[in-house]
Amino acid sequence: LRRVAAGASLTYSLSVTNRGPDLATNVVVTLPLPTGMSFVSATASQGSAAHASGTVTASLGSLAAGAQATISVVGTQNVVGLGTFSGTATASATGTIDLSLADNTASVTTAFSNARPTITAIADQTILEDQSTPQLVFTLSHADLPVAGLVLSATSSNADLVADTGIVFGGADANRTVTVTPLPNRHSDRYGPAEIAITVTDANGGFVTEAFTVTVTPVPDSVTVTTLADSGPGSLREALAGEGDTIQFAVTG
Repeated sequence: LRRVAAGASLTYSLSVTNRGPDLATNVVVTLPLPTGMSFVSATASQGSAAHASGTVTASLGSLAAGAQATISVVGTQNVVGLGTFSGTATASATGTIDLSLADNTASVTTAFSNARPTITAIADQTILEDQSTPQLVFTLSHADLPVAGLVLSATSSNADLVADTGIVFGGADANRTVTVTPLPNRHSDRYGPAEIAITVTDANGGFVTEAFTVTVTPVPDSVTVTTLADSGPGSLREALAGEGDTIQFAVTG
C-alpha cells in the first residue's frame, strides 16, 4: 500500500510490453479512475491518451514483438477520511492471437489519508470590561496524525476590542486551553462582541476552524467629588465671596 496525503497528486505509471511472437496492432489500454480520484492529465509514449467519463483510454497503435510503451496518468484524491482505492488497467490488441490473457490486467491499491483535525466546541463568553475570560478548555484530535503536531492560530473580528495578541493558548497534545484578554477600557468605548476564530492545521495542510463570541459588558465608573471645606480660611464659602476667584475641586473615578 502507498499512502497519499490530503489533496496530494497520485500518478499511475503503466508499462505495456508485447511479449510476441507476433506484431500487436490496435493496442488499447483502459484505466477507470477510482471513486474519489479527480483526473489531472494522461500521457503516452506513443499514440494518444484521453480521459472521458471517469476512464482514461490510451490508444497506442502497434507494438512489435518485444516492444514497450508507457502511460502516465495523474490525478488527485479528494475523499475525506481514511481508506483505500484500487486502480485496474487492462490492455487489449487485435491482429494477433494472445495465448496469455492473464497478464493483460494489472492492479494497484493505494491508501489515502485525507482526514482533517477536529476541535471541540467552545461556548460563548460574557465578561466585564477590563477582565479576561477564564481558561477555556477544548480538545483536539486527528484520525491518523499525532495531535502534538497540530498548529493553533487565532484571530479576532474586532481588533479595537480584542487584539489577536490577546488570545493566548495553553495546554499540550489533545488537551488545550485558550484565554481571551480584551484591550484596556481607557476611553469607555471598548465593549461589545468580538468573534474569536481558532484554526487548527495539520502537517498535510488540512484545517478546521472553531469560532465563539466574547462579549464585553461595560461597568459604570465610580466618581468622587472632593471640595474645599465649607467655612474658614480657603473654604468654598470664602472663595465665593470674591468675584472672579477660582474654585478648586478634584474629581476621581
